[in-house]
Amino acid sequence: MAKKHQHGITPFQKTLLDWVRDYIELREYSPTVREMAEGLGRHLSQINRALIELEQRNRISRLSGHSRSITLID
Repeated sequence: MAKKHQHGITPFQKTLLDWVRDYIELREYSPTVREMAEGLGRHLSQINRALIELEQRNRISRLSGHSRSITLID
């Protein structure tokens, strides 16, 4: 099991959140899962797993079946 970060998330989840935040600030819309995978050099399955866990921890919200639907919850 991955080690939890001080905010209750793993270091990779924190990296993903920061990457998504930067992406949204630059482009004013959220990235696709594929863009996240390519940008972070990870497999799609790793990104999907991290996104599900971040949703469960109420750090993000997404609309099922919609691309570019990530909203950060601060």
